[in-house]
Amino acid sequence: MHSYYKKLWHIYLSGRFYAGGGNESLSVRLLSRYAEMQVYADGDPCGCYPNLERCTCTPAQIQAYLGKISQPFLDRIDLCVEAGRVDYENLTEQKKGEASAEIRMRVCRVRNLQKERYEGKKIRRNTQLEGELLKKYCALGTKEEAMMRQAFERFSLTARSYHRILRVARTIADLDGREKISEEHLSEALGYRMVDKKYWGR
Repeated sequence: MHSYYKKLWHIYLSGRFYAGGGNESLSVRLLSRYAEMQVYADGDPCGCYPNLERCTCTPAQIQAYLGKISQPFLDRIDLCVEAGRVDYENLTEQKKGEASAEIRMRVCRVRNLQKERYEGKKIRRNTQLEGELLKKYCALGTKEEAMMRQAFERFSLTARSYHRILRVARTIADLDGREKISEEHLSEALGYRMVDKKYWGR
């Protein structure tokens, strides 16, 4: 990516301007207009891929490699999952997983649920929840509140990552057919944030 656009992207991720304002440059306004997207990315814990078994990197070298990804970028990732090496037994296993058609039906059901829930509002999906709507639809019970307080302090969560966890938990609850977010839903949502804590320690 050209360094000029890298700079604009970093500005957007850092939240240093207000979308829709009249003082920012045309380039930044265009970037904010088209920045709502789904991004799928993968990476490695160091630069030794694909020979990670022979890695000789020091902890300092690994941190320098991972340090190329900024905290604002990490905070905007909903799901971060570690994919381990597939062993031979799993590769040749005959067991069938859930069919794609079944997964699609569940996803469509939840999308329709969210469409009905937010009808008449300015949002369409859980990922757009903010402010009062976030408080309303991601309200937590006493046990769930205590769980998130502990996680917030233990993992030094930012405000942005905390709210993102709530939105993910709301979607998990929707997939589970539950109106209220439970400890189980929060635990799963928190699990999708632990990879950045493991490798970046942030």
